[in-house]
Amino acid sequence: MANEPTEHLVVTVHGIRTFGEWQARLEGLLKARDRSIHVSHIDYGWFSVVAYVLAPFRWLARRRVQRLLVEQLNDRRWARVDIVAHSFGTYLVANALSRLARREGVKSSVHTLVLAGSVLSPWFRWQRITGPRFVQRVVNECGMRDAVLAFGQVIPFSGIAGRIGFRGVHSTEFRNRYFPVGHSGYFLTSGRSNSFMEQYWIPLLTTDCAVEPGSTPGRTLKGWETLVLRSLDPVKLALWLFLLGLPMYIGGVAVERVVAAAESRRLAAQANEALLQTQMALSVRLATGAVQ
Repeated sequence: MANEPTEHLVVTVHGIRTFGEWQARLEGLLKARDRSIHVSHIDYGWFSVVAYVLAPFRWLARRRVQRLLVEQLNDRRWARVDIVAHSFGTYLVANALSRLARREGVKSSVHTLVLAGSVLSPWFRWQRITGPRFVQRVVNECGMRDAVLAFGQVIPFSGIAGRIGFRGVHSTEFRNRYFPVGHSGYFLTSGRSNSFMEQYWIPLLTTDCAVEPGSTPGRTLKGWETLVLRSLDPVKLALWLFLLGLPMYIGGVAVERVVAAAESRRLAAQANEALLQTQMALSVRLATGAVQ
């Protein structure tokens, strides 16, 4: 039909402490394959580690990215929209899409969502946004040598899906792929800065080809390991509440001791005065209170 949309949009979202130099290189690869593809890079600004630790700053960044995503999805009637996100960008995109899926007025759905080095929880509820109506296909790239995500487990509400994968039902439309790379290994593999993107992402973003599998994960998580992963977020939250509350507790104890010492000195002075006035019973009572 003449009025059917024909244009293809690819949106990229960078990670923490970076402006996403890889985004421009991916655009070059896409343009080399198909000059008609529109490529947009969402830039939410430099995001520090301190801001990442503090959840309210993450929520503010998510709102900003959500607004920018709406602008892109509603810019025109796209025939196809794909999104590629790395690291903290995966958190921003997934949570923004989760909210947009429940809203009316978003013109375009997402064909393929590629996540790399994801900081999302392995138990993220993808069923809220996946399906023909909104996000048709999710590909989660996992780096089995991703030390950054392992370190990030001390941060509340920070997950490790970019290393161990998402849990749940897997299919050709929802797949974890495992590779022997680190947190940014998708952009620098075997000394070639574009080889991973060229081999694994360009076919996904320019065709309807099946998702090519990656390596087999080094080991299967099960039993007590799964229990630990399931309980990790509340454990981290409890630990941070303890660490934040500990200085307040210590400060309260110190203030209480200062007040008690002042009261003890006051009672001791009164006991001494009563002793000088030969009020023995009162002096003993006041002295006992001072000692206590």
